[in-house]
Amino acid sequence: MKINPEFFLLDVEKYNFKDKIVFISGNEETLIYKIQNVVSESIKKTLSCDLDLIDLKISEQTDIDESLSSGSLFKNYKIIQIKNISEKHLSTLQELKAENVTILINGEGIKSSSKIKKFFDSHKTYCSFACYKITRSFKKKIIDKYISSGKINLSKDAYWFLLENISDKYLLFENEIEKLKNYTNEQISLINIKKMLSNTASSEFDDLFFKCALGNNKSIILYSQNAIKSSSDAYIFLQVIKNFNKIFIQTSEKKGDENERVLANKYLPKYLFRQSDNFELLIKKFNIKKIIDTNNLLQKTELLLRKNDGNYLIILQRFLFNFKKFIK
Repeated sequence: MKINPEFFLLDVEKYNFKDKIVFISGNEETLIYKIQNVVSESIKKTLSCDLDLIDLKISEQTDIDESLSSGSLFKNYKIIQIKNISEKHLSTLQELKAENVTILINGEGIKSSSKIKKFFDSHKTYCSFACYKITRSFKKKIIDKYISSGKINLSKDAYWFLLENISDKYLLFENEIEKLKNYTNEQISLINIKKMLSNTASSEFDDLFFKCALGNNKSIILYSQNAIKSSSDAYIFLQVIKNFNKIFIQTSEKKGDENERVLANKYLPKYLFRQSDNFELLIKKFNIKKIIDTNNLLQKTELLLRKNDGNYLIILQRFLFNFKKFIK
């Protein structure tokens, strides 16, 4: 039985995992950890529990049977956490019975096409969570919940910047939201949010993108020297370019149906509203061919960085000179 992790976290009390086997898979390890922890804590609220940890890399399959058969003198319920499963454990998992026990199976790295995942997805009573990056809509619901409860007070531009830039890894997202509680008696400004977020570089690189795309070679040299301080910065900035490229694919497809102002209002990230005029200019300039050329240039630049990241600034500036030629 499939359960959406985001729906679950928004309404934990709705679910009961007593005498259940819970399979938690996907590639977002922090969300897997969160689901596993919340399920465990929900059981501990009402039952006195023992906890067994079984790592199938170092344990035998028989350890699961031993854990299931062994009781406790002091606790009336057991939680068993199993990790490092593989396809060879399928028959063992199929035979498990959850009686006076909840079994949590960490399926990190298990493919979506796995027989194990298909078994739990289709099971009538056992549960299956698929954990990937959290969605924008989920982040918005959590942030809005904090605002409506009166725990935080965000300015409009701070709100949109937070929503667009906060991490999509669950525990990083949760940590950043917790930081908002430090501003209990004041409105949180855009400057506050930029200082607070772990990845504040994103906003600076957004600005760098517009300055370089619409400036001259002299401005490219000046602004890139100020913003790009390491090879990591160079990689992050290239990711910013990729993100804008994805947006310009959408605007290029719609240009025949809607004007630049309408497209800018629809596709420009809301925290960049001050760049709306510049964004309109770039919508006019970009077309599918220029997007393809930019993607090819991005691939070549990333290859050069991997081979010689010590020259990150020179490599990035060369990219920007060529990028500017493409979008004239």
